[in-house]
Amino acid sequence: MMRVVAVATTLLFVVGSTVAQQPSKVYSKNGTVHIQGKDVMFNIESSDEFKVSDIYTWLNDLRAEVNESFAELEKEMERKEMEMEEKFEEERNATSQMIADLQEEFEESMAESNRTIAALKEELEDAKNHIMWLDPRGKDSEVCNKANLGMIRTDKDSMFLEFCAASEEWKPTHHEPLGSTSASAVDSCKDILDAGDATVGSHIVWYRFAQEDTEETFSHKAICVVESKTSIKYGGGNGDSAAEAAPSCAVIKNVWNRPNGIYYIATDVDEAVETAAKVRCENGVAKDGDGSSEGAMAKSCDALYKDFGLNIYADEDGETPKFWLPTPTSENVAHTESLGDAQITLSSSHSGYMKGLTEYINDGKYQNGAFVHSNYEINPYVQFEFKDEIVVTDVKIYNRPDNCGSRTFYGTGCDGSWRNKEFKGDDQSFEIRVANEPCDKGKTCPGTLCAAKLTKNPASNAATKNGWYLAIKCTKPLKGKYVTFQLPSGKANKQRCINILEMEIYTNAAKQDCHREIHSDHDGKTMEKAGLTCKTIKDEFPQSKDGKYYIKPNATKPAFPVYCDMTKFGGGWTLVEKVPGRFSYRYGEITSLTGERYYGGHYPSQGFYPDSLADRGPNPSAWWPQDPPSLGEERMNDIYRVFGEKTIMRLWRSRSYYQNVCSNHFLQKFFPAADVHHKADNFNLFHAIRNPDLWDNSNYQLHDNRAETSGVKHFTIHRGSDRVCYDSRPKNEWSWYNPDTHTLASNPSRYMLTWEKRDLYADDGKLVQVSRHGIPGDTFSGCEWIFQFNNNGYTRSSCRTDLQQFIWLK
Repeated sequence: MMRVVAVATTLLFVVGSTVAQQPSKVYSKNGTVHIQGKDVMFNIESSDEFKVSDIYTWLNDLRAEVNESFAELEKEMERKEMEMEEKFEEERNATSQMIADLQEEFEESMAESNRTIAALKEELEDAKNHIMWLDPRGKDSEVCNKANLGMIRTDKDSMFLEFCAASEEWKPTHHEPLGSTSASAVDSCKDILDAGDATVGSHIVWYRFAQEDTEETFSHKAICVVESKTSIKYGGGNGDSAAEAAPSCAVIKNVWNRPNGIYYIATDVDEAVETAAKVRCENGVAKDGDGSSEGAMAKSCDALYKDFGLNIYADEDGETPKFWLPTPTSENVAHTESLGDAQITLSSSHSGYMKGLTEYINDGKYQNGAFVHSNYEINPYVQFEFKDEIVVTDVKIYNRPDNCGSRTFYGTGCDGSWRNKEFKGDDQSFEIRVANEPCDKGKTCPGTLCAAKLTKNPASNAATKNGWYLAIKCTKPLKGKYVTFQLPSGKANKQRCINILEMEIYTNAAKQDCHREIHSDHDGKTMEKAGLTCKTIKDEFPQSKDGKYYIKPNATKPAFPVYCDMTKFGGGWTLVEKVPGRFSYRYGEITSLTGERYYGGHYPSQGFYPDSLADRGPNPSAWWPQDPPSLGEERMNDIYRVFGEKTIMRLWRSRSYYQNVCSNHFLQKFFPAADVHHKADNFNLFHAIRNPDLWDNSNYQLHDNRAETSGVKHFTIHRGSDRVCYDSRPKNEWSWYNPDTHTLASNPSRYMLTWEKRDLYADDGKLVQVSRHGIPGDTFSGCEWIFQFNNNGYTRSSCRTDLQQFIWLK
């Protein structure tokens, strides 16, 4: 079929182009049709001869068929067009009907909505009338009658709601017990009793609390315990605040049904604000507290800081808070310094007798001959005064082992038979008392007896340590600042004589600071075990060596590394800054720390490569003279504030202008003045290094334009060129520094000189005013200062530019 069509199509062309010649014969050869000498290529496989007339005939038939097909196609197209027009008309009619239906539905819906709105308006009007009918406000003058039946109003006297009853009487709608809502909060539990709303038992009510320092009041939930129809008491709150303190953890759990946690518990809920303390409650039992009282004993300093959120370090005024904490029960606090040095008082000292010295009472020697000896007097005593209250559990007395041991029990002589006698007289034996008041000479000392007097020498007490060991266990732990050993003289005022070897005192708790406990295992070797300062590390770990440690002088800030000098001058010195021998504050200096120009070396308040101080330490060969590494103002002052005016600053320098030897300058400021420039309330040591004025107590005098500062102790040690540069003598031979009390022994009448002011910019862009010279300000010779702020924009030290200088704090 395709082949015929192809031939037909080609021949149509041939016929069209040769119709005038009408060839009579065609034949094919090898698929080529020849028409009178003209070659026309066809795809005709047959090689038979055929006539052109046959082709015309076939073409005519084909033309007729095609024409017929076109005619049928035109008819089909006309039919389809008519069908489409009919269908379109049908759909248009259907759409019109749909629109008409929707319009009808919309009109019906609008009509229904209007009916609903009208009904709602009617109901709303009824509701308004009903609300107005039920509104209790402003109806004091309304009369209860048939017209007002059901009306609600507030009784002007009781403030309770009442309604107009069918009996035409105003009656209460509901009786709300007093204190059941914050609006009806009570001022005292007695209000509930007076209102007749009390039933026996514990009730949670709304309680109104008035602030003493303001006129404001607030309401909180509290417990009122009704004991009878005539007796009621306040049972405390839910423990959320001091004013809401609960009486116990058991109440927190059983009455308030609260989970384990930290709550305010008061020993006296009627005085809650004054007696409340934070306590950790677990399953209705108090585990530990905030250390504010003996009853709220802290578990540890770590718990105070982490769990109770308390500051356990020195505050901005240098005051270290104290807390009630457990003490080692095996530690004799009379002999140790764990609770501070106790002040010992002997009522009298045997005239001209050195053994009357109170040092023997706790020297730990337990030797016959090393005893205290009072005069023969009425009610003689030995009294220990501690800095803060302690809880005493046991006292041990080491009596003389010889015949004179009888004086502890009776008389003034030496009677060897005392070991087998009884001592029942009112002027015999001894008494141990714990009090918060000191003794008056000649009188019975105040306080509570630790235990009943011994009436005979206990058989269990044997001679030990060359003395008789008398163990006195208190009938209950006793709290106080004073612990007294006294010999009673009785009604006859019999003279007696104290003559004992040693007295030991044991406790289970005391009011104390956290320095000891916090750093008992904080050796500073890791950030987690950071010490307070190098001094606290040295105190707790005496064998510590020089080197890098971690300290945390401020509880609110992270620990950081420092270099500690643990060997020189008693050890415990913290390296805080290396002062540059020279520095251009106008053009900056290239340092070994960065290799780049730095401009803040004279006042690195933000700190400059502080970790490098810990890594390189005070080795002069590790630094360039112009290197200014520093812990910065904040960290340096935090270290200073740990011990406040007990802090000593040491300036080590490789040499001075006049002496080719190294030196150490020691400075200790007493009664620090406020830093005027920074408007601080505490001594700013960082700034004081650059301005000697701050070491003064605002009473310096001008001499030739120079101000002589006072209020500071200062001492300088020069050592030879061996560069040892510290006093290697035993510390008990140091006349200038007492490492036990950590104070400079005396002011050697030397003054730091300060003159001329300089304004310069710190590393943070802050403008500061300094003295032309920093410390120590020509105290011993000229050119003796760590800074000289010249007008040409650079500093130098001791009239030189090649010094190495390091500042230490202890």
